[in-house]
Amino acid sequence: MIDHRPDSCVNCGRSLAAVSKARVKSVRHVQDLPERNPLIITDHNVWACACDRCGATTNVTFPGDVKASVQYGHRMKAMLDYLSVVQLLPGNRLVQAMNTMFGVSLSEGTVYNCLKSRAHHLQPVHAALRDLVRDAPVKHADETGTNINGSLRWSHVGSTEAFCYFGLGKSRSDVMTDRVGIVVHDHWPSYLKRHPKVQHAYCLAHLVRECKGIVELGEDWAKDRVPLFYEMMEADAKSRQDGCPIPEKDIVSMEERFDWFLQAGLDDHRHLDPLPRSSRGRKRRRHGHNLLRRLLDNREGTLLFRHHLEVPAQNNRAERNLRCLKRKQKISGCFRTTDGAHDFAILRSVMETARKLKWNILDTLETDATELLAKPNSEGPLPDS
Repeated sequence: MIDHRPDSCVNCGRSLAAVSKARVKSVRHVQDLPERNPLIITDHNVWACACDRCGATTNVTFPGDVKASVQYGHRMKAMLDYLSVVQLLPGNRLVQAMNTMFGVSLSEGTVYNCLKSRAHHLQPVHAALRDLVRDAPVKHADETGTNINGSLRWSHVGSTEAFCYFGLGKSRSDVMTDRVGIVVHDHWPSYLKRHPKVQHAYCLAHLVRECKGIVELGEDWAKDRVPLFYEMMEADAKSRQDGCPIPEKDIVSMEERFDWFLQAGLDDHRHLDPLPRSSRGRKRRRHGHNLLRRLLDNREGTLLFRHHLEVPAQNNRAERNLRCLKRKQKISGCFRTTDGAHDFAILRSVMETARKLKWNILDTLETDATELLAKPNSEGPLPDS
């Protein structure tokens, strides 16, 4: 707290150092960071004491987490994990940042060892998050390609309002199985094949992008469908913001316009000249025709949001979770090993869940896995897998 007082009277020039009538007129706060402090080093001294009576020597052992003659503490390791997995700093820049901010000299190998050790420690929490997402009444799913030392692998995400799970698969079809309830996704066929017993809700934002792509291919009919999808998404967003269902008259209007657009599009394609058959003799359809048939076959899933306030019309929740992988690829390049990609999936799952549950990420990383599994959240403790 710094006081700024006038030295002398502005009128007569008399000193104001000892006046009785003085008050704080106004206050302004300046928030800043502390000066860079030197590294905190704690020496653990193990003593051996000889008894004065019998002469026997009694020894003690080091604490269980002090295993080496020189090592780094939990807080520093948590900071390394956070800067690498959340802030997506590559190894060399992370080493520079730690030296600049804290005066710590590290090697990139130390960083990767910390990530590997933490991921191994948090494996039970990662498995518990998978079960939570799989069993949630409504969950979102998406996938993206991941470059691992020049080889293409696929990262899959399952997400709810409170939890997030990242998994690594060899192919795009390696989606999470045994889901129940409602899955929001983007029409990828593997979700239909792997989840025959769940309800499917389709992302309208993906349909907008498909329609725009079809227009670029020369099918102008799709241009008229885009405004309807936008209106549906706006109606859904407003109902969720207000906390009340979409009015029934608006639902009827949506359904009538949607059905009319589908039928009109199919009629247009019936009057078009057929495409040449494929080399195998199969009948080919235009991209727009395939989209219309898919929407007709999955009409209920495309419009599922209209009767379910908890089911959004978009798959933004999963897409936002996946963006970190593309940002990491732009900043740091590809993963060097498959094990490194698995470690990232484990750590990112736990940290993204901590963010959603409003847990402090550094405190979460320092917490023992057993305590995390028992830590209360919006839906109770994490199940022990």
